[in-house]
Amino acid sequence: MPQKTPQLVWDINLSCVRINDINIVVAPKAVPPFDIDAVVEEQDTALILSQSGNITEPDNKPAWFLANKLESQPLLKPGSVIKKDGKTIRLLAIVHDLDMEPSWSSEWVAQALDNIIKVSHTQEISSIQLPVLGAQHGRFHIQDFLQLLVIAIKKSHGKLKKIWLVVPRQDCSSTLSSLKKLSNNSL
Repeated sequence: MPQKTPQLVWDINLSCVRINDINIVVAPKAVPPFDIDAVVEEQDTALILSQSGNITEPDNKPAWFLANKLESQPLLKPGSVIKKDGKTIRLLAIVHDLDMEPSWSSEWVAQALDNIIKVSHTQEISSIQLPVLGAQHGRFHIQDFLQLLVIAIKKSHGKLKKIWLVVPRQDCSSTLSSLKKLSNNSL
């Protein structure tokens, strides 16, 4: 009986754009294209947003306790990135201020992208999982994010070699197409 030859289910190169020696792979969260050193999480100045988009309530404390804690703690600077060690490094990108409307700004997203690349260099992080910042907990448009990402990558030099850009499955093709166009344009 002849053996079946393995068939390639997904060619990662068809979902990849190379900019300034960094491979950006566009894929949904359910389809990891490679192992990552760090995961970027969208966060606010008080670190109260959770991955699900809800405000977290640690230890089931009463609302008055959380309000007092928020008022007494110093807020983080929008655009900054906080590194949290663990099995997989977490990079908390501070792109929201919940006291503002909208809670995000393109300047904060741009600064966070620059800082993610800087932290990747100083911490020798070569691969990251990156969501569309400002879009998980806000309405920052993906095209604007992609433009900021390409600008940040084009001016970077460092250890970062791979970015897994996480987008919903239905948006992968259009995101990849936009990213390719932006990478060929001078920004």
